[in-house]
Amino acid sequence: MELKKHLEHLSYGWQQTLTANTSPSCCYELVNGHGYLEPGASVDPNQDYLAYAVLSPTRTSATIWKLINAYPSCFHLCNVRTGEYLMVAPNDAVYSVNKTQLRSYAPSAFIFGVSYPAWPSRSARITNMRKLQALCASSKLELISQKKQIVTVPAQPGPEATYGVACEWHLVQQASCPTDDRC
Repeated sequence: MELKKHLEHLSYGWQQTLTANTSPSCCYELVNGHGYLEPGASVDPNQDYLAYAVLSPTRTSATIWKLINAYPSCFHLCNVRTGEYLMVAPNDAVYSVNKTQLRSYAPSAFIFGVSYPAWPSRSARITNMRKLQALCASSKLELISQKKQIVTVPAQPGPEATYGVACEWHLVQQASCPTDDRC
């Protein structure tokens, strides 16, 4: 009930047309600065060996995501190449997890919403419903690939506001989804 109350409160200002028009054939690249969101190669030994989510400096087949409707104006993010879902853990780190692990964590860990605070600018803020925190690129690098890890920070201004543009995303719709979609 608490989550539903938050969702109703937040629905004002959320870009509802994005998820309302999302069909099974819509895929997106999530771009932060000059990097593309993708599942990482390193795992976190302190968090059930989950794979980190990272920013790739180049487009790859693993940088394409499907937005799957969850609640009104909210969605799950599924990587079409790997079939993994984006998740925010209790430690505020962002991971990509296998579909078989979805029931092992709180449902809100997999639910995201998007807002455009500087509309009509296309710069979006992606917020996770677990703690209502924004997805941001951190300066911390993944061990194997040396790509920037994705983290969450409080959506309100504060010490984390130093991330600045690292919390701004552009959702780039693809002309089509790959034929080998694993979502």
